[in-house]
Amino acid sequence: MRMGASSTDFTNAVFTSYVVYTRSMNEFSAIDYPIAKPLATNACEMANSQIKLIFAHRGSFNIAGCQRTAFIVGSRYSPIEVGYSADAGCTEFSLPPWVATAVLGVSGCELSQGVYDVSDLPNTPFLSAVQRSDPSALDIARLGYASWSAGRGTSDARIAQQVWHTLRADPGQRLDFVAKKLGLSARRVRAAVRSETGMTPAQWRRLMRLEKACHAILKIDQSLSMVAFAAGYADQSHMNRDLSELAGMTPSQLRRVTVSG
Repeated sequence: MRMGASSTDFTNAVFTSYVVYTRSMNEFSAIDYPIAKPLATNACEMANSQIKLIFAHRGSFNIAGCQRTAFIVGSRYSPIEVGYSADAGCTEFSLPPWVATAVLGVSGCELSQGVYDVSDLPNTPFLSAVQRSDPSALDIARLGYASWSAGRGTSDARIAQQVWHTLRADPGQRLDFVAKKLGLSARRVRAAVRSETGMTPAQWRRLMRLEKACHAILKIDQSLSMVAFAAGYADQSHMNRDLSELAGMTPSQLRRVTVSG
């Protein structure tokens, strides 16, 4: 399947699983994908609860109608079509939206639902480190957020961080239960999450639940009904519907992606 009119030939693809390195520091992670492999069934990038920074070290991408080599995809509640040139390879950084102001110089709410060239953002220490391929980039991001949070950081960011960890541990929890657990009103939690992510807590929770299910589908050899239950779904049909709406594929297609990769 070809996408867009461009001098570069693009195809829908997934990256192979040959991971050169992966580092994770709490909520900050980076994975290097050296090779893109065409796969006709993967027509879009799934909706995501995090902010994704993509830096191509070879080839380029066709996303949001533009050819790009270094770009940011804000947390989003709908899938987005993306094509990769046949020779593409990249490093993908993932950051939770509530660190964006400190690390990227722009709030997660402002980035939500959008796609931006890295050059559109302020040249923060983290982005500068990433662009010069500094292996300490994640350390810079982590320390940048810690310093900002200890100083002029907002209470909304801290609340969003607490909600993030609570829902990541168990995305099946209801908002009123999460709020009670944090000693806050549901209204306060709802306002903080929307302020930092541009989404409602229910939308954010739905994305985290789907991400947990997708990880299990890709990594664990168990029935889809068990995957759905472990991720907090009432049944498999609810998981299938979320996967179709938010990732643009079925569970079997997602598993074929892994086999093909």
